Amino acid sequence: PKVIKVDQRREEFDRSKLLTGITLACVKRPVSVDSTERLVDRLELWLQETGQREVTSREIGDRVMKELRVLDRIAAIRFASVYQSFDSAADYATFMASFEVSPEEKS
Repeated sequence: PKVIKVDQRREEFDRSKLLTGITLACVKRPVSVDSTERLVDRLELWLQETGQREVTSREIGDRVMKELRVLDRIAAIRFASVYQSFDSAADYATFMASFEVSPEEKS
């Protein structure tokens, strides 16, 4: 599918670009290469299953956040800081306030 960027440009979905972003978020974290590859595999499968010709970068980013949050919370925060374009400490504080521990993370 095509990815609709924030500025409304359309690009072909690029697995390697997504993998690079996720990998950078996981630098120096206890996340294996296999885990990041499987995460991207799941995202690709989800995109195919939606059957949509176009999907927003926001939808993809939200899906990555959901997956990363379970995999590694720090990596999720790092990914969010780029994907949501944090500009200030207040942006981080607002995000962190909404970043509560989900039931599956408590166990």
